[in-house]
Amino acid sequence: MLKQKLFAEAAAEFRRAGDNPDALNNLAYAYGELNANLDEAVALCGRAIQLQPSHRAYYLDTQAGILLKQGRTSDAIAIYEEALSATTDRQSSLHDGIRQRLAAARALLKE
Repeated sequence: MLKQKLFAEAAAEFRRAGDNPDALNNLAYAYGELNANLDEAVALCGRAIQLQPSHRAYYLDTQAGILLKQGRTSDAIAIYEEALSATTDRQSSLHDGIRQRLAAARALLKE
Protein backbone atom coordinates (compact mmCIF):
# COMPACT_ATOMS: atom_id res chain seq x y z
CA MET A 1 0.00 0.00 0.00
CA LEU A 2 2.89 2.36 0.68
CA LYS A 3 4.24 1.78 -2.82
CA GLN A 4 0.79 2.58 -4.20
CA LYS A 5 0.71 5.76 -2.07
CA LEU A 6 -2.36 4.55 -0.21
CA PHE A 7 -1.04 6.06 3.01
CA ALA A 8 -4.27 6.14 5.05
CA GLU A 9 -4.97 2.51 4.24
CA ALA A 10 -1.37 1.54 4.97
CA ALA A 11 -1.48 3.36 8.30
CA ALA A 12 -4.60 1.44 9.30
CA GLU A 13 -2.85 -1.86 8.56
CA PHE A 14 0.38 -0.92 10.31
CA ARG A 15 -1.56 0.12 13.43
CA ARG A 16 -2.83 -3.45 13.65
CA ALA A 17 0.72 -4.88 13.69
CA GLY A 18 1.35 -3.97 17.31
CA ASP A 19 4.93 -3.64 18.52
CA ASN A 20 6.60 -4.81 15.31
CA PRO A 21 9.48 -2.34 14.81
CA ASP A 22 9.32 -2.26 11.00
CA ALA A 23 5.55 -1.77 11.14
CA LEU A 24 6.01 1.07 13.65
CA ASN A 25 8.52 2.72 11.34
CA ASN A 26 6.24 2.26 8.34
CA LEU A 27 3.31 3.68 10.32
CA ALA A 28 5.47 6.69 11.17
CA TYR A 29 6.37 7.07 7.48
CA ALA A 30 2.70 6.86 6.46
CA TYR A 31 1.82 9.52 9.05
CA GLY A 32 4.56 11.69 7.63
CA GLU A 33 3.21 11.32 4.11
CA LEU A 34 -0.27 12.17 5.40
CA ASN A 35 1.17 15.08 7.39
CA ALA A 36 -0.79 13.75 10.37
CA ASN A 37 0.06 12.62 13.88
CA LEU A 38 3.62 13.85 13.44
CA ASP A 39 4.49 13.92 17.16
CA GLU A 40 3.28 10.34 17.43
CA ALA A 41 5.30 9.45 14.32
CA VAL A 42 8.51 10.73 15.93
CA ALA A 43 7.75 8.64 19.03
CA LEU A 44 7.00 5.56 16.90
CA CYS A 45 10.46 5.79 15.37
CA GLY A 46 11.96 5.99 18.84
CA ARG A 47 10.03 2.89 19.89
CA ALA A 48 11.17 1.03 16.76
CA ILE A 49 14.80 1.87 17.63
CA GLN A 50 14.31 0.47 21.14
CA LEU A 51 12.83 -2.73 19.78
CA GLN A 52 15.34 -3.32 16.97
CA PRO A 53 18.54 -1.29 17.38
CA SER A 54 20.14 -3.08 14.43
CA HIS A 55 17.79 -1.15 12.09
CA ARG A 56 18.56 2.14 13.82
CA ALA A 57 19.77 3.89 10.65
CA TYR A 58 16.48 3.20 8.83
CA TYR A 59 14.35 4.36 11.73
CA LEU A 60 16.42 7.50 12.31
CA ASP A 61 16.12 8.32 8.60
CA THR A 62 12.34 8.15 8.88
CA GLN A 63 12.37 10.19 12.08
CA ALA A 64 14.50 12.93 10.50
CA GLY A 65 12.11 13.22 7.56
CA ILE A 66 9.21 13.70 9.95
CA LEU A 67 11.13 16.34 11.90
CA LEU A 68 11.61 18.21 8.62
CA LYS A 69 7.86 18.12 8.01
CA GLN A 70 7.42 19.67 11.46
CA GLY A 71 9.77 22.49 10.49
CA ARG A 72 12.42 21.27 12.93
CA THR A 73 15.27 21.48 10.44
CA SER A 74 18.13 21.67 12.94
CA ASP A 75 16.80 18.65 14.81
CA ALA A 76 16.36 16.77 11.52
CA ILE A 77 19.95 17.51 10.54
CA ALA A 78 21.22 16.14 13.85
CA ILE A 79 19.15 12.97 13.40
CA TYR A 80 20.27 12.55 9.77
CA GLU A 81 23.88 12.82 10.98
CA GLU A 82 23.19 10.17 13.61
CA ALA A 83 21.53 7.96 10.98
CA LEU A 84 24.49 8.39 8.67
CA SER A 85 26.92 7.28 11.37
CA ALA A 86 24.67 4.30 12.17
CA THR A 87 24.86 2.87 8.64
CA THR A 88 27.08 -0.11 8.02
CA ASP A 89 29.33 -0.92 5.08
CA ARG A 90 26.57 -3.17 3.72
CA GLN A 91 24.08 -0.30 3.61
CA SER A 92 25.67 1.78 0.86
CA SER A 93 22.40 2.73 -0.84
CA LEU A 94 20.85 3.75 2.50
CA HIS A 95 24.02 5.69 3.33
CA ASP A 96 23.89 7.52 -0.01
CA GLY A 97 20.20 8.35 0.41
CA ILE A 98 20.68 9.70 3.91
CA ARG A 99 23.65 11.75 2.71
CA GLN A 100 21.47 13.31 0.00
CA ARG A 101 18.63 14.05 2.43
CA LEU A 102 21.12 15.52 4.91
CA ALA A 103 22.54 17.81 2.23
CA ALA A 104 19.02 18.94 1.28
CA ALA A 105 18.17 19.64 4.92
CA ARG A 106 21.36 21.65 5.36
CA ALA A 107 20.44 23.65 2.27
CA LEU A 108 17.11 24.52 3.86
CA LEU A 109 18.92 26.19 6.74
CA LYS A 110 20.80 28.40 4.29
CA GLU A 111 17.60 29.68 2.64
